[in-house]
Amino acid sequence: MRRSDMDGIKIRLQHQRDKFELTLPRGSRLPCLMREAERLTGVEASRQRLICRGKVLTDSSLALDSLPPKAGAEISVMMLAKESKGSQA
Repeated sequence: MRRSDMDGIKIRLQHQRDKFELTLPRGSRLPCLMREAERLTGVEASRQRLICRGKVLTDSSLALDSLPPKAGAEISVMMLAKESKGSQA
């Protein structure tokens, strides 16, 4: 295993039809993932809804390396943009 694989947390992020693969440092918390998701997708962190294995991630103290990875040691996360309060269906 390469050193970079051991030092980081691999995350597969899906937003709409786009898929991103990123590696964050071990010990990273949820706000770090939210900042990266904002950078990649343009969706502000306050409008993100991150879901991993059917659970909405809301605890900002959550250590990402505590999430259960899929086979292959990647954490799979889906991101949905929350609708703004002023928008109508």
